[in-house]
Amino acid sequence: MTDGPRPLNLREVAEGLRSPHAPAAPAALAGAGGARSALLAPGRLRELATWLAGTRDTDVAGPLERARLVVLAGDHGVAARGVSVLAPDGTADAVRDLVAGTHPAAALAAAAAVELAVHAVGVRSAGPDGDRGAGGLPAAVTARAVRAGSGDVAREDAMSAEETAAAVRAGAAIADEAADEGVQLLLLGDVGVGATTVAATLVAACLRKSAVDVVGRGSGVDDDAWMRKTAAVRDAVRRA
Repeated sequence: MTDGPRPLNLREVAEGLRSPHAPAAPAALAGAGGARSALLAPGRLRELATWLAGTRDTDVAGPLERARLVVLAGDHGVAARGVSVLAPDGTADAVRDLVAGTHPAAALAAAAAVELAVHAVGVRSAGPDGDRGAGGLPAAVTARAVRAGSGDVAREDAMSAEETAAAVRAGAAIADEAADEGVQLLLLGDVGVGATTVAATLVAACLRKSAVDVVGRGSGVDDDAWMRKTAAVRDAVRRA
C-alpha cells in the first residue's frame, strides 16, 4: 500500500522525452507508389523525417493518418500587473474561441485535418474546486484542471510542488490517452496571458541572467508595460 504517487522526478521526465528508437539509416520519405526518395527530404525536412521514423521504429517516414493539436491553457497571476496588451481574463476567451473553432489555431488545424483538443489546466473560471463548466467551458475541457489560475510569481509561488506534479502528470495522461487512441503525432500549444513573463523568469533564473537580458515585447507591449514586465521578472527571480 502507498499513500499516493511517488514524488515526481522532472529529470526522469525530461529523459523520457527522447525517442527510444533510432533508425538504422537516414530516413527517406515514401514517395508516389511507396517508392523511397531521399530527394524528397532535403534539409530540415530530412531531419524531421529521420526523427519521425525513429519514433515509429522504422527507416521510412510514412504518412500520418492521425495528428492532434493539444492546447494547454492556464492563467498567470502576474498578468494582473499589466505585463501584456491582453486583458488578464483573456485566457478563458481564447479557450472558448478554440472550442468554437473560431481561433486562428483552430482554423489552421481544421485546414490541415489535425484534431484539436483543449485542456484548461489552470484557467481561473475553471478551477478544480468550482463548477467544471464555469464560464461556458465544456466539462471535457476542464476535466484536467489543477487549480484556478496561478499565483503572481513576483510575490509568491505560481504553484505548490504538489500542484506542479499534478500538472505534469495531467500532461502525461493526456499524451498517454492520445497514444492509446491511435494518435501518431502530438502538436503542443499553450494559451495564457502573461506566459512570456513567466517564461522569461524561468530563463533568467536558470541561466543566471538579469531581467533586462531576457525580457522581450511578448504580446507587443509598449515601453511602460515592458518596464512593468521587467520589474516583475526581476522581483520573481530575487524572491526565488
